[in-house]
Amino acid sequence: MARRYAHDNVADLAVQSDGDASAGVCRGADSLEKTPMPDLLPTTLITRVDGLLATEVDGETVLMHVEQGQYYGLPRTAHAVWTLLDSPLTFELLCAALQRRYAGPADVIAADTRRFVEKMAAEALVTLT
Repeated sequence: MARRYAHDNVADLAVQSDGDASAGVCRGADSLEKTPMPDLLPTTLITRVDGLLATEVDGETVLMHVEQGQYYGLPRTAHAVWTLLDSPLTFELLCAALQRRYAGPADVIAADTRRFVEKMAAEALVTLT
């Protein structure tokens, strides 16, 4: 049975920097630096970046990007996305896997997943090809 989908969960990406006074603040998509990215098409392959440290804590994923000196919290559905990306997936297959896992409108799941993947790409946590 699919879990109920809470559409505000998947776009969660808490970003913190070592020694940063704003640690603990979750940045929204508007505050991310504008980096040119390829269009996120159904066939776009999403791949985790090598060299990230990751661990699971109480059902959430904590990531450390050593080169950037930042760590990230991926709660709830964002944790599920990161787990699904253990192997590279196309955007279409990622959305399909989330739709099987969570009961929710397919268009809402796809839109939230798109925002989250774009945030991860902007933070250099995944690559899009």
